[in-house]
Amino acid sequence: GELDIEGCVVRDDHGNAVFTFGKHNGKKLAEVAVSDRRYLEWVLGQDFLSDMKGIVHAAIHVSQTQEQNEPLPWDGKP
Repeated sequence: GELDIEGCVVRDDHGNAVFTFGKHNGKKLAEVAVSDRRYLEWVLGQDFLSDMKGIVHAAIHVSQTQEQNEPLPWDGKP
C-alpha cells in the first residue's frame, strides 16, 4: 500500500518501502538512502508533501544510524 498521500512510496510484497517515480522508480528506499543519499536530499528540497518528506528524513536517519553502528574494519582483529 501507499506510504504517503501522493503514492510516491509504496510497500512491495515483502513490506519494503519502494519509490514509484523518478530515476529510482522501483528501488527500495533503504537502498537509495545508502547508494544515493544526495537524491533523497534533493527530494527534501522539492515540492513534496510533509508525509513524503518525513519518510525520506526517516530513511536518511536510519541509514546514518546503521553506518555509525557498523564495526570498524580493524575491530576484533589483533
